[in-house]
Amino acid sequence: MPIFTESYLNDLIDETEQQLSQEISCIFQRFSIAVTTGVSTYTLSPVPVGILEITWKGRTIYPYDPEDWQGDPYVKPQVQGVQGQPKWYNRVSYGWDKIFFYPIPNETIAADDTNLSTDTGIASRVIVSCYRLADPNSDSIRMPTYLFRNIMKYRAMERAYLREGPNQNLQASEYFKKKYDGFLKNYTSFINKIPQAVQLGFGGEAKSAFGRKPHRPILPTSGKWSIS
Repeated sequence: MPIFTESYLNDLIDETEQQLSQEISCIFQRFSIAVTTGVSTYTLSPVPVGILEITWKGRTIYPYDPEDWQGDPYVKPQVQGVQGQPKWYNRVSYGWDKIFFYPIPNETIAADDTNLSTDTGIASRVIVSCYRLADPNSDSIRMPTYLFRNIMKYRAMERAYLREGPNQNLQASEYFKKKYDGFLKNYTSFINKIPQAVQLGFGGEAKSAFGRKPHRPILPTSGKWSIS
């Protein structure tokens, strides 16, 4: 008779995939949001792990450091009712699934994800580019198989043997934890060596597990990492 049920282990594997997708940001997605004149706060769906860029009809909206809100005369409470084309966004104090625009939008724009890669689509939508959590129930929004298959069993078994009950085995849990941590360290070390574009000035708020904004998913055209 199995020590753990198959459904229980599958739940742990799903949790592991979601956790790994947060620690190693690699699931990129772009989507548009609907905005309404006079409304400043919006709910994001899907919920981003980290926002890389937000554009308003092709113009970049920059992330605003919450500390700057305290001393900037242009965002004091008495002037936060100003409407106009948004120039900044903020997520602090609004939750992971919400975003605040300033100035408050003065235009109503519908959401439409059908042409976000064309000049026409970009110039007519509010677009969020982000990394997001894996969705185990999806066929496409998943961790890459080659990255996930070798590590999921270690995290799942660590959690399973840590569970209180007659099958608890702390030594086995610690063994699988070390295996998981080792694989995670190797993966982050590998990704850390992939060439990245130089980031200047304002950037998105997404942070990778190794302390900086993740690179754009584009390989160079020359050198040992090239695709030619």
